[in-house]
Amino acid sequence: IATLEVLSNKSLYQQMELYGKQLEEGILQAAKKHHQEIILNRFVGAFTIYFGSHAIENYEDAKQTDGEKFAKFFKLLLEEKILIAPSKYEAWFLTIAHSNNDITQTLHAIDRVFSML
Repeated sequence: IATLEVLSNKSLYQQMELYGKQLEEGILQAAKKHHQEIILNRFVGAFTIYFGSHAIENYEDAKQTDGEKFAKFFKLLLEEKILIAPSKYEAWFLTIAHSNNDITQTLHAIDRVFSML
């Protein structure tokens, strides 16, 4: 099965952790490079990005983040052929169908989008 070949010697959860960490680090680097204030909360292969500067620990915290900026982020990513959940309240999820190439393409797209915001 081709999808399982991507995992090589890693377990499914190790692969999700690796990809999640690569995305987290790359997104945070791109945000810093383009002076975007974001909060990224991640657990293994699931994460959320909020536009703001305060910790997000509950719904009230999430409500206070910049939804208009998230909407622009969503639309610009869509133009880059990266589909994420359309609400700032929803998480992104990695799957075993994702590859290193997907992670690289996503990070390049996020870098371009952050430069346009």
